[in-house]
Amino acid sequence: MRGLGSGWLLLQSLACTLQLDDDISCGDDYVDQAAGEQCEPAREATYVDACRTVLGIDRPGACAPSTCTFDLSVCTPQCGNGQLDDGEECDPGGSAPDPDADNFGVPGVPCASLPPLDGGQDFTRGRATECTNACLWDRASCTRCGDGSVQSGTEVCDGTVVDHDAVEAFCLGACVPPGVNPRPAVVSCAARCADDCLGYTAAQTGLGCCIPNGAPINPHVPCCGVADGENCGPVLGGE
Repeated sequence: MRGLGSGWLLLQSLACTLQLDDDISCGDDYVDQAAGEQCEPAREATYVDACRTVLGIDRPGACAPSTCTFDLSVCTPQCGNGQLDDGEECDPGGSAPDPDADNFGVPGVPCASLPPLDGGQDFTRGRATECTNACLWDRASCTRCGDGSVQSGTEVCDGTVVDHDAVEAFCLGACVPPGVNPRPAVVSCAARCADDCLGYTAAQTGLGCCIPNGAPINPHVPCCGVADGENCGPVLGGE
């Protein structure tokens, strides 16, 4: 009986051991290093320093939920991961912080705060609102007033480069008050590009409003290149 009792106790001990082995699994809140586990997903302290200790990268680590091993893929910055990593201006993942969040909720950043990627002069105007797949702000809407090139959709002139239709529209509005009848179809004036490249302003010598040669004579605006009073009505504002 004594031998049988010892054998029975041994069987019970083995049964307990086998039962413990069956309970070992990823996600049980226990890091079983003997089974190859490195961390537990529910215990941040077991993996938060993984990037630093394994790769020497100063980023928070992660734990793979199915294997309880370090997920080192989060250690290397990835565009699109929703985090603003080193070297990124934005992240199209959607959860990256907005660098200009204090600007009354307006998305994006002012172009003037972005370095030109083409090595050209600094941007002077515009706002970048789209994030590219390279995690850089799309500079397509950024303009450089003063570079001698008219940016389509944003600028109407740049220095001496002008849009003739836009100049005629400016002169007509600036030289002929509302309600004038008959209203001339075309008016010339001494306009120059405004300092912001968004419109026109009078030249330093004034507007010099007149009707171009060949255009129908109008009594409210003098003719260009013709002496006052000759085939023309009174100057603007005259009786």
